[in-house]
Formats: sequence, C-alpha cells, structure tokens
Amino acid sequence: MPELLNEGLPDRSARSKFDFTKWADGQAWKFVKGEDYTSSTETFRYNVKRWAKTQGVEIELRPYPDVDADGNEVPLTKADAVALGVPILTPADFLVLNAAKRVNFAPIAILGAGTGLGEANLVHDGLKWNVVPSEGGHADFAPQDEEQARLFLALHAKFGHVSWERLLSGAGVVNIHNFLSGEERPYDESLPMEIAKAFAAGDEVAARTFAIFVDIYGAEAGNMALRVLARGGVYLAGGVAAKNIEQFTDGRFMTAFLRKGRFQHILAAIPVNLITNPKVGLLGAAEMAMRLL
Repeated sequence: MPELLNEGLPDRSARSKFDFTKWADGQAWKFVKGEDYTSSTETFRYNVKRWAKTQGVEIELRPYPDVDADGNEVPLTKADAVALGVPILTPADFLVLNAAKRVNFAPIAILGAGTGLGEANLVHDGLKWNVVPSEGGHADFAPQDEEQARLFLALHAKFGHVSWERLLSGAGVVNIHNFLSGEERPYDESLPMEIAKAFAAGDEVAARTFAIFVDIYGAEAGNMALRVLARGGVYLAGGVAAKNIEQFTDGRFMTAFLRKGRFQHILAAIPVNLITNPKVGLLGAAEMAMRLL
C-alpha cells in the first residue's frame, strides 16, 4: 500500500471530485513514480484509476485475482459469470414471475438448474456488484410433503447424500421421473428433453415429474431469498427453466416460493424473474474482463 499522509491534507474545496481522499475515510495517500503497490480492495483500485485519468497520470493496474487459503487463484465459475450478467439485463431478457418492487442495491439471489444447480448472490459495495460465490446446490435437500419424502428416501438409498442438485438439474428431472415410473434409466443428456416432449404429448408421469421439479425449485428459490433477504430480486437461470417456461408461469413455482409460513409476506415483496437471455453468462464474463483492464 502507498504511504499514508496523516497531516497536510489539501483544503476540501481544492480537491478534485475524484480525489481518493473521499474514498479512504478522509485520508490521503502518497504514491511514488515507478513504485509498485498492491491492494486487494477493488474499490480502492477502481478509484485510483479514475483519479489517475483525471490527473493525466499514467498507471498500470494488473489483475488481482481472488485466492484460496493456500494462495491459489480462484477461477471465475459459470455461476459467477451468470450472476455478474444479471445487473446488465434489460426487461426484454427475463419474464416476471412476481412483480414486486425491487429495492435498489439490495442483495440479489441467482440460481440456475441445468447440467447441475448453480447458486450465487450479488451484493453492492456502493460502486459495483460483487459476487458472493456459493455451492448451495450441494446442501441437504428438504422434502416438503409425503411424496417428496418418499422421493428423498429412494434417492438416499441410492446416493447416500441427497442434495438439491440431485433434484434440480437435468439429471434431477430423470431422477424424479425414474422414481415415479419405477424405471431405473441411467442419466443421458437427451432424457430431460424426452420427458419434456412426453409431457407436451399428455403423458401423466412426465407431467407429474415437472410438477414436482417446479415445486422443489420454488422451495429452494424461496430459501435463497430468505438467506440473503434478496430484495434486489431472485433470478432463475439455467436451461431447464428457460426451455420449459409454461411450467414456471402457471403459479406452481410461486406457490412453492411463498410457502414459508409466517415469512410469506416477506417473500411476497421480493421480485422474481426467469432469465430468457441465453447469453447472460457471456455478459457477466465480459463484465469481469472489463474490470481487469
């Protein structure tokens, strides 16, 4: 970090509006030409860059990646990229499932069932959105009724640990269908679409499969909303929801989302949207790349 100057701050009226004394609790920082400085605080780096531009000072900001406890770089995950893309979306990029009023800069929850179940949260630091990564999809699944309890027991006998991802994913659709049909078909990428086509053709087992899937999806989305009080919104990503929109807009999803007893009124005030733009992850990846320039 640069040297901290405890005395001799310039008069407030003489400071540039981009002077980073306003971002450092009224403190001033002294930089020496040609020296290297390290900061893991993205806000500080961002404002140094803005200040340098207004002052005509040339600086080089090198990427400062997140690291784990052993000092290894933590790569950007698909869920992180999708999360960063959410604030960039326009109303044309999603369907509204619950038209509550969004609270600006309040936490946002994102979950997406596709190949697996990705979960992430967004929090705002006053300048930009930051991803709070999560592996919540691997947390313990909680059945909500007798049928789901029997489904849980069947999967527990097979896998030992039953996570939300065992139900909320392409493989999850197959797991639910196998439970209902009594079959034991191994997962294949073509099977979820085959089940969706069977549902469209009027197959009762396929219809019940999607009803259970959507119910479980709504329950976990409601859990995420409560954990972070996602008054900035809950966003559904992933291919399963985007390719089966009718199953998410008939009211079943929101019924399960709101089924939280005495906290139902809190969830009713949280906006819920289903992302239809398949490039949301690319938008988020581009946002991250821009931050590293």
